[in-house]
Amino acid sequence: MSLDNAQRLTQSKYYLPTDTKKALMHYDNLQQNDYPVAYSNKYSRHDIILWSLIQNKQGITLNNMSNYFHVSKNTIINDFQDLKADLPKAFSVKNTRNGKQLIGNELIQRSWVYQIVCANENQMILKEMRGAHYRYLQDELNLLQRKGKVVFSDNSFETLATFLSWCLKRIQLNQDRFVENVPEYLNFDDVVLKEWVESLMNHFNIPIKDTEVSYFKNIIYSAQTKNIPNWQCNSELPVDKLVDEIIKRFTQISGTNVDSEQLRNGLKAHLLSTYQRLVLNIPYKSPNLKEIKNDYSELMDLTSFAVQPFENYVHKNLSEDELALITTYFGGQSNRIKNNQSFSTNIDVLLLCSSGVGTSYFLQQTLKRKYNRIKFSRPLGIKEFKKFSNIINAKLVISTVELENKQGMQAVTVHGIPTEKDFELIDKALHQVGLTAMHDANKLARDVMDIISNEVMINNPESLNKKLVAYFKDQVDPGSITTEDKNDKTPSIKELLPQENVSTTKKELSWKQAIQKAFIPLLKNDSVSASYVTEIINKLQEKGPFMLVKEGVLLAHSSPSSKVYKIGMSLLKLDNPATIENEKIDVIICLAPKKEKQHLRALSGLLEILQDNRKYTRLVNAKNKQDLVTLIDDLKN
Repeated sequence: MSLDNAQRLTQSKYYLPTDTKKALMHYDNLQQNDYPVAYSNKYSRHDIILWSLIQNKQGITLNNMSNYFHVSKNTIINDFQDLKADLPKAFSVKNTRNGKQLIGNELIQRSWVYQIVCANENQMILKEMRGAHYRYLQDELNLLQRKGKVVFSDNSFETLATFLSWCLKRIQLNQDRFVENVPEYLNFDDVVLKEWVESLMNHFNIPIKDTEVSYFKNIIYSAQTKNIPNWQCNSELPVDKLVDEIIKRFTQISGTNVDSEQLRNGLKAHLLSTYQRLVLNIPYKSPNLKEIKNDYSELMDLTSFAVQPFENYVHKNLSEDELALITTYFGGQSNRIKNNQSFSTNIDVLLLCSSGVGTSYFLQQTLKRKYNRIKFSRPLGIKEFKKFSNIINAKLVISTVELENKQGMQAVTVHGIPTEKDFELIDKALHQVGLTAMHDANKLARDVMDIISNEVMINNPESLNKKLVAYFKDQVDPGSITTEDKNDKTPSIKELLPQENVSTTKKELSWKQAIQKAFIPLLKNDSVSASYVTEIINKLQEKGPFMLVKEGVLLAHSSPSSKVYKIGMSLLKLDNPATIENEKIDVIICLAPKKEKQHLRALSGLLEILQDNRKYTRLVNAKNKQDLVTLIDDLKN
């Protein structure tokens, strides 16, 4: 592309010219290879290989995949053998002059991708799918919600934004990838939806074809909603009658009368979306199936009995994923009935939920598991919140709806099924109200300032100190610090860096590839998940080389979280330094902290190297692995 350079105004920040910004918004490199390879096992690798086949219609080679995953060619050959056995029936892989090529119906290829998005498991694929148009699709979906008088569930909103962002860009770049024979069993009064879809296609410069318009309408029809949209009002499904029968059967088998207007409305919206998915053959994968089965193991059998009238009507059995979602409605309502006789005011955190009873209860169970030392209320509605707010001694409100009147309490707003970003907000709020332990951020900031000032001049000490304090306040795993932790072993750097965790490489690597390679020992010994590595790369991508602790030395780390299974360290020396924003990287030291203070002794050992010029020189100039092992053995800490 030929683009104008970034411009700079005196005493101001850099900015991009308008034409350049517009051009970049339409630019997606769908075949970019310099991307963090985030996979946890061979099954995740199979997904990425199939994804690569779908993305590259000209084919992919064994050598490309071998280099991409940093595994042997034989491993990739075995992957393709396994993959062939697991491929959808309509798919096949053909050998061509350009490599392996996927043969399969475009509709089925999109269906497979849609399932990957719904499952929300392979973050590498999801991040690549979102591309430059993700924000635009979010804005357009908000517009559709207003015009169509529909409220998508949080999960379905993200699914639609991600999938549509990818699918529309795919057609725009490859206009021979149109679908044919799209089912049109549903005849709704959907002028608003039709116009919305056509507007999207015009924005992407895609010719308006009836089959594609129908396809995108079907995807919207199948999305889970919190209410009944205008386009579903004339559905042929006798939803009121079916809801009556389902609730009646559940009451019979469970011995509990769960009937309520809230449950009925939730089930109606859910069954209408489920019906569309079944009729249109749009598969659904629940991102929280495992957790839902855990929380509602016995209720799933009861729900399976209750929904038989619906299954009889559609002449299909519900999948486990679909059944799990309906189970949450009954689980939430049962819990609500069990607790509605009394309300304890002796709680730490008040839960306020506007979504269905199922997701409300699911939120409560998720929070209880993660923060098991904190007392949470049962989920309350807005009316109950107003009723109890004057007598509640809670320190924090966690709500799924923005509160106009917080009744003098601190509040944080999250989704019904919390995302990773939601948990970051919750963690921070819990710290602020004193419900989770926090280290002395001011002392740590002073210590780091002392170290830095010995090496370089600090131009703005006040600003740096403020930023360090804010940074260290965020570096805590909520709920992980208990009185028992005081006696936990704090391993030294020698213990955390055995020979098998130390390596060198002569390869020329990008900084992303170097970090991936440096973490291999910790991935192999199950110290961390692949998503922990991706999180670090994303942080560096966003904030720049802030993890460089001294010239040429990068400490790759993130805060303690569920992505770290056990404390660990690894070290990689690069014979050919990598660069990040013109900063050189000679050595990458990977740190996986499981608990707040458990790794501090090891960091003390690292400081011994960085503060001693002789040891620092030995580190960055090491010629081989033995030089590094000897250096570590010579440390005092």
